[in-house]
Amino acid sequence: MTQSEQGVSPERRRDQILAYVSTRDRTSVGELSQVLGVSEVTVRKDLDVLEAQGVLTRVHGGAVVSGRGRLELYFAAREQEHLEAKRRIAQAAAALIQSGQRIFLDASTTALQVARLIKDREDLIVVTNGLYTALELNFCAGITTVVVGGTMRRRSSSLIGSLSPHTVQRLRVDLGFFGARGVTARDGMLESDLDEAQLK
Repeated sequence: MTQSEQGVSPERRRDQILAYVSTRDRTSVGELSQVLGVSEVTVRKDLDVLEAQGVLTRVHGGAVVSGRGRLELYFAAREQEHLEAKRRIAQAAAALIQSGQRIFLDASTTALQVARLIKDREDLIVVTNGLYTALELNFCAGITTVVVGGTMRRRSSSLIGSLSPHTVQRLRVDLGFFGARGVTARDGMLESDLDEAQLK
């Protein structure tokens, strides 16, 4: 085991591999070994794990990023934009949420930050059109997660379309947390996508 392998967690190293592979058409095991300072055996094991997760595809002597891997990288990049501001907003939002409430969290990366802060809440119902948000809350014993139906929008991993607004109209929630492209005093929330706007 090299010195680099001892200091970096496997999860972090796999993130580095995915990020590196995504910038190239194809990457070899030897190249990854040199870039990361780990053995080729370690790289092969990491590539096997990433392939099992569906985020890259093994090819002879290396790997390429799969379509799913590109989508996850896109979402991860969006999640990192203005991260500190999103965390401050999420903290303020989480402070408003009380046990026994029904809340709506949309598919935004800011709403995902809220979900991460309320995972220990009890007797809470969370309605969402965000797949990442639903998965984040999936194993929380005190939270019931309701996912609205619709057509999957790949870039945001959200469910949109005619089913989503109809479902939401039938539900009553105490609080809703939505991302928006902008907000004005005259028009309220602004959204560039019609399906997203109808849901919000």
